[in-house]
Amino acid sequence: MGFWAASHIALGVLILLAALLAVAPAMSYRLFQARVVASEGSAWTVAAAVLLLATTRPTRRGIAVATLAIASIALASVPIARASVEARSLPERVDRAFGAATRTLRPSSVHRLAPLVLWDLYRGLTLSSPAPRTLVYQRIDDADLLMDVYRPVSDTPAPGVLVIHGGAWRGGQRQEFSGLSRYLVERGYVVASIDYRLAPKWTFPAQRDDVTAAVAALGAHAMEIGLDPTRLVLIGRSAGAHLALLAAYTLHNPAVRGVVSFYGPPDLTYGYEHPADPRVFDSTASLVRFLGARLEDRPSVYQAASPIEFVGRSTPPTLMIHGEPDELVSIEQSRRLDRRLAEAGVPHLLVELPWASHGCDYVLRGPCGQISTFAVERFLERAMGR
Repeated sequence: MGFWAASHIALGVLILLAALLAVAPAMSYRLFQARVVASEGSAWTVAAAVLLLATTRPTRRGIAVATLAIASIALASVPIARASVEARSLPERVDRAFGAATRTLRPSSVHRLAPLVLWDLYRGLTLSSPAPRTLVYQRIDDADLLMDVYRPVSDTPAPGVLVIHGGAWRGGQRQEFSGLSRYLVERGYVVASIDYRLAPKWTFPAQRDDVTAAVAALGAHAMEIGLDPTRLVLIGRSAGAHLALLAAYTLHNPAVRGVVSFYGPPDLTYGYEHPADPRVFDSTASLVRFLGARLEDRPSVYQAASPIEFVGRSTPPTLMIHGEPDELVSIEQSRRLDRRLAEAGVPHLLVELPWASHGCDYVLRGPCGQISTFAVERFLERAMGR
């Protein structure tokens, strides 16, 4: 076998493995991480397979390589096909959940005009990298809790977004997942991203109290950062989504106009009783570190830390985005909150992504990144009254 044939076969196998990762369930944490990249970057796998197919020679080995390429195209196209189905109904579902937009926002080169643009899977959007202003929003035991504030170019006070990072309540930092934050700054929002106290050194309710302090700090600094203190939405991912929901549902602050949960766990009792696959993520240990006790020992703290327990008629509008095959936080968490919000008559929407995994929005140009960005921007328009 010559070098050309051998390299083509090896490349075909590698491309097929990438395509399989995009659709196969993860059996370990490393495979979960690889699956996020493979599913959200599946357009590149399709492109690589098409290129391989185009350069295949009409020989017996060439037929084998062509078969690998065709199989890769079929598998890697699954996330894109499923995203296309979700994208078709999303604008109507947003309008039905939160009402039609009061006005048409000015389009720009940084604007998701549609939930999914196939060319943007490769091109993406060109976002600026504004330098944030870092504020100390709270001091605890001589330690400073920091907030990065990004300001849009605006002559008038702008509505604000508070971003809360994930990390199982024990890790993460305010600079993570900055793509959506930079997008929202260019769309005219003041965006603040915070650090907060982490477990196990600090247990609940320290993290919730930090988010509450951050909301108060934004109000106190509103004039100097160009913020309209009467219009604020909380956005969180994973553990940060839990904190965003909990703060939004318990603060009873009219300035908090809405909350966005990316794959968050609103029912910690349910999460303890239905843990994730321990080969991928030890969710039970994570909960115990955060709450300082097992459910059997202190069920009341699990209830007190569960946003779903605080849903009522005054609960702010809620947008949930969750991947169906999420290996870390079951989509049933968001479905339970969806049902509770419906019972209470709260405007809400659950965007279920049949192909997407935990952290899928990290790749902003990917299928999840595009759809979630579109949904978040439209939700903010309605919640802020823009």
